[in-house]
Amino acid sequence: MSSPKSIIKKYHRDFHTAFSRVAARQDYLNNPDSDFSRSRILSKASVLKMPYRLTNQSLQRFIPNIPDIPNQSISPSAISQARDKVTSHFYKKHFQLFNSLTCKDDTNLFHGYRLIAVDGSEINVLADQEHPQLTNGRSKKGGHHHFVHLNAAYDVLNKVFVDVVIQPGSQKNEDAALLELMKSASDHSIFIADRGYESLMTFYKFNQNNVPFVIRIKNKESSTSILKYYPTPNLEEYDIPFDVTLTSKNNSYVKQHWDTYKYISSYKKHPEFTKEIKELPLNMRVIRYKAVSEGKESYITVATNLSPDEFDTKSIQEIYRLRWQEEISFDAIKHLMDLDTIHSRKMEKILSEIYAKLTLYNLCSRIRNALEQRKKKKKYIHKLDFSFCVDRIREILFSQKIPRDLEDRIRKRTQPDRPNRADKRIKG
Repeated sequence: MSSPKSIIKKYHRDFHTAFSRVAARQDYLNNPDSDFSRSRILSKASVLKMPYRLTNQSLQRFIPNIPDIPNQSISPSAISQARDKVTSHFYKKHFQLFNSLTCKDDTNLFHGYRLIAVDGSEINVLADQEHPQLTNGRSKKGGHHHFVHLNAAYDVLNKVFVDVVIQPGSQKNEDAALLELMKSASDHSIFIADRGYESLMTFYKFNQNNVPFVIRIKNKESSTSILKYYPTPNLEEYDIPFDVTLTSKNNSYVKQHWDTYKYISSYKKHPEFTKEIKELPLNMRVIRYKAVSEGKESYITVATNLSPDEFDTKSIQEIYRLRWQEEISFDAIKHLMDLDTIHSRKMEKILSEIYAKLTLYNLCSRIRNALEQRKKKKKYIHKLDFSFCVDRIREILFSQKIPRDLEDRIRKRTQPDRPNRADKRIKG
């Protein structure tokens, strides 16, 4: 690893190397032969940088601050027209290229595996006047509203987003997103997911692709649990094999043997079932264990295809517990990166802002990972203040000069870390 004094310069350089390589191409412009061919106040470089700079204050001022242009007397329509020339392809490629340049630093592993948490988060948007139904979907909390659904694969140990699938609210499909993210996974990755991704056919496809997973499922008491009718021990905690046969047949024999057969009512949507193939074997483990949250005990049940010889029950519990890091990351990109304020109604520009903020998050997170030096101060272990880090990195994002003392300032700004905190914080 480089010395602390060069960490920010290193990642700052990687960010701009990826940015320049993608900008050198023209395939991200709607009309490569004519867009930005004439000299205008809003140059192509200024427009490309804009999504990284947008904040919640940008919307309040109605016009984002553009440091490259001293005279800010630019109409909102001029900014909108300029942004329409650039497709989201630029920001997606920048996100991917920056990850490829820096992924060699992702050295935190669990038993030799990368832990990839997959979850979704709704990002509220305004309705597009041309396509008002595109983003109108049903929320997890019930009711319809306008949003895009961000399905993210997040490396919980290295704290970076590795891949995303973005769906308009009307096309939200978490199962399809999970399988798409699975296909792009690197070797030796364990996928972690919460309830909502519980699907027997999903588990089967993970097995067929030899991709390890730890996914929470509903407890047996639920009427829609996959454990319904399956023989389980009369114990509070257990680790048992789950061996069943998935079938497209729904005859009397299957109904009489629901403990070993699971009828897939949507079998026509799965090409694994054919006229010849009516049954598919599914073999995995089901683990139920006690957990404590805010002083209250509850039971968590997970399904996994990891071998008990390599991963015992305690290891599976630890893997699933680490999934919570993705929830923290969603909070960061929405509030620290201002992704809870989208500055457009059009899908292309919405995608541009999301990919730009994900790249910015990964840049700041990699700098945090490299600079963080946990120290015990008084009662608690202190960690680097990520909010302060983000603010300082955004200030120098497109600057050629980096203050000499910036690394020291970021490392010295810390806050207490309280891991595994179960009881509610008492506010004085």
